[in-house]
Amino acid sequence: MILACSVAHAQNVPPSGNMFASPNGLSTTGIFGDPNDLGKRHIGPTGKPCITVEGSSKPETINSNIIEHWVGAANSCGQHIKLKICYYKTEHCVTVDVPPWDRRDTVLGIFPALREFRFEYTEQFY
Repeated sequence: MILACSVAHAQNVPPSGNMFASPNGLSTTGIFGDPNDLGKRHIGPTGKPCITVEGSSKPETINSNIIEHWVGAANSCGQHIKLKICYYKTEHCVTVDVPPWDRRDTVLGIFPALREFRFEYTEQFY
């Protein structure tokens, strides 16, 4: 199962869905997966997914027209979970290993003047 989401400025994000505010004032939309396809996600003892993923855009300090696309993943379960995170419908991907009860943040890409981006991720099973 591939889960997808978008990152946008707070003014452009519709009020529906889960919203996460980032320290730089940008917001991200939540993850909308197919509820009938939960078998392909790591599920914790409470029945909730182990992984939550959010994205944010951050301008570089030296040149604010260069934008870093950050993706963060938090693991609320007691096992390592490996994720493949890609720009939406592309092969531009990064792999992230999220330790138990921890969080990992990574840069997905860096682009000039492109603040909004979409990404998708898949959880890897061994």
